[in-house]
Amino acid sequence: MRHAPLAAALAALISVAGCASHGGLRPAGKPLDPATLDAGRDIAAAVRDTSDDGAPWWRAWGDAQLDRLMADAQRQAPGIRAA
Repeated sequence: MRHAPLAAALAALISVAGCASHGGLRPAGKPLDPATLDAGRDIAAAVRDTSDDGAPWWRAWGDAQLDRLMADAQRQAPGIRAA
């Protein structure tokens, strides 16, 4: 008898799900025209936007906790010879 409420609820959910309509659903996005894409330009812009000052990448976040985690990881990581 303990399963009767669960079975009733499951039957009700399945019944209601059968009433759901997916009519009228269309994708909102439109495909891009390949002629408008210029990968070379986009890559060059991305490279220009980065600064390579020699600092580790995680320093850009300015997060002391991340700095400590990375320092611990580097200190505890095996060297290339050990690997």
